[in-house]
Amino acid sequence: MTPRARDLHWYGLEGGGSPYTGATMYRNGEREETTTYLTDAITEDAHAFLAREGARRQESAAARPGGVEPFFLAVNYTAPHKPWKGQHPKEFEDLYADCAFESCPQEEPHPWQPTVNGVAIGGEPDVRGALVGYFAAVSAMDAAIGRLMAHLQELGLREDTLVIFSSDNGFNCGHHGVWGKGNGTFPQNMYDSSVKVPAIFNWPGHFYYPRDSSDVDIRGLRTASRKFIARYNLATGLTTELFNLVTDPFELHNITEPAAVRQAARDLAQALAAAGQDWAGSGALAKLGASQ
Repeated sequence: MTPRARDLHWYGLEGGGSPYTGATMYRNGEREETTTYLTDAITEDAHAFLAREGARRQESAAARPGGVEPFFLAVNYTAPHKPWKGQHPKEFEDLYADCAFESCPQEEPHPWQPTVNGVAIGGEPDVRGALVGYFAAVSAMDAAIGRLMAHLQELGLREDTLVIFSSDNGFNCGHHGVWGKGNGTFPQNMYDSSVKVPAIFNWPGHFYYPRDSSDVDIRGLRTASRKFIARYNLATGLTTELFNLVTDPFELHNITEPAAVRQAARDLAQALAAAGQDWAGSGALAKLGASQ
């Protein structure tokens, strides 16, 4: 395999979110409006890229045996970003017509959650409609990724391609009384449902490596059994959150009992020291662990 000269193709959304029909996109600097469902439009562009790469691979192999060039493709879906209700193909919305959404408890609104006209800033007025749309968006994206994987196989590229699936954030669909991710509250929250993301690496014959990525954050420290969050505020000083992830995996009960907080701080500080790791909140741990 030989290095490849810079060869850029760009197909991106104008802004951070958009309706799923009539979205404004830029293709290599040229503005255009989508005429199909946005997830499908992004997928079709990726299919066209793969088709070109398949042809390029054949031409390169014929001209220079052993000199096949690599490629990189990033497919950045907007899904499942809102808007949700009434935005997605009927075939996917129908999948959730009778869904009870038991995994999305609608808890009492979080006191830090901003609202607009009484609605959570990250949500929509029709909660059930939003849930149907959110899940439909994920399912439509899942189907689209399946088509791309099949296309790789058809082109004979699957065995040579490392596929990575991940996301830039988690999401609360009513969990903890929040609609949104970390910035669904102010101050921002560090719940697992906000920060944990999928990280799946797949390369046939080499590895298949799913894992989560919530070990260390500049404001939060997470082990297999506990999560500690330190907050600094000029007005209120240091405040903390502590969750036992074994007995309270959904982070519903912030541990505030002083002795428990002190012991947890000492244990976490010792674990960091044993691992030879530093953390931005180490000062808070030391202060809490030494408190009486």
